[in-house]
Amino acid sequence: MTDQNNPEVARNIEHRPMNYFGESTGVPLDIDQPGDLKLDESAAEFGPIIADLSDDEKNISNIDSPHKQLSSKELEIQRINIMSDVISYYGKDKRVLSALERYRNGPTPKKDISKGTIDRYFQEISQYDLLTKDDEYELFTIFNNGINKYIDGGVKPLDSLDVEIEDSLVDSVIAQQKIFSSNTRLVVSIAKGYTQQMPIEDLISGGNLGLDRAIKKFDAEKGFKFSTYASIWIKQSITRSIQDQSRMIRLPTHIHDEIRVVIGAKRELEKESMRDATISEISQLIDIPEARISELLILDSHHLSTDSTINNRNASGVYDDGSPLSDVLDADNRFQTVKTVEDEALQVVSIDEILGLLEDYLNYQELDVITRRFGLNGGEPETLEKISENYDLTRERIRQIEQRALERLSRNPDLKNLVNLTA
Repeated sequence: MTDQNNPEVARNIEHRPMNYFGESTGVPLDIDQPGDLKLDESAAEFGPIIADLSDDEKNISNIDSPHKQLSSKELEIQRINIMSDVISYYGKDKRVLSALERYRNGPTPKKDISKGTIDRYFQEISQYDLLTKDDEYELFTIFNNGINKYIDGGVKPLDSLDVEIEDSLVDSVIAQQKIFSSNTRLVVSIAKGYTQQMPIEDLISGGNLGLDRAIKKFDAEKGFKFSTYASIWIKQSITRSIQDQSRMIRLPTHIHDEIRVVIGAKRELEKESMRDATISEISQLIDIPEARISELLILDSHHLSTDSTINNRNASGVYDDGSPLSDVLDADNRFQTVKTVEDEALQVVSIDEILGLLEDYLNYQELDVITRRFGLNGGEPETLEKISENYDLTRERIRQIEQRALERLSRNPDLKNLVNLTA
């Protein structure tokens, strides 16, 4: 007999409480009443009342919930926002600061980094021990348990919580701060690879934002080391910082103005039509040549162009250097691509959108391999050999991981809008 057909299991499932997001907590309620009054006895008492209810009133699933219709991605964003509020509120709590003081032998590293303090910052972060995989799992469990307890309790104002919930959140923030502090050396290590493009202190500041994001998104239950996952977001955040600065320095003011006009027109058209605007439509609206609009979209460095290069796949299924990203993504219809009208020149897709979608469907090892192979972390696409050296695996094993990831992605219809190519 399946769980669904088992009356006892079904009864327990029906009486599981819901958390803040309208999801079952998985823990059956104790439905026994004082004096050992059982459910069947209660049913006899309340049966007449239930019989008078309308069908809609009987159907609890019809009751509107502000969270019921949220997608998994929206729920994740909501959860991350809650994490941010909690960390901001308790970050300066004496209990948190005292715990971190015991965790290290030295002063708190400065979050605002300047050239005058960079050497001191390096010295301070060296005082934190690196975490083992078991340490990571324990700290992430504490971090998420506190957040879960707060969410399940209804997300009340942080200044009016009961002692038990508050203590859980304090422990949660302590765990988060320990994870952050123990991984600042990873940020510095990655940042040093970009020092020719931006001052090290700016790179570290950008990388720390990526580290913070990775901590909030990481799922320790998947069994991977946090550093593998965090590196993706640290590199992406550093690259965005470089792009932002480069864009501000190299593009004249009038170019920025033109880009704003084009983006504004694009958003206006898309809001009205509820679909992607074409270059032809934008051109007609703002009276700018289509070729110029294409140029301005390419100059908008907040996006990743699909003419980034990756290794070319030969007849044996092995990739060699030189092929555009669009060619590889289009090969064998691995990805369903979006093409609008014949005048569409170059469309772009944000790096955050790519990473967010890939993260939904790949494990962390697959995500890392795909990110590095396609240069989605802002760096140059890497060869199988280079990635295999980092993982201490054979080149063939990395190729198999890549192949498995691409096949998994190609089967999911949610990815059909991921890649936009030249028409």
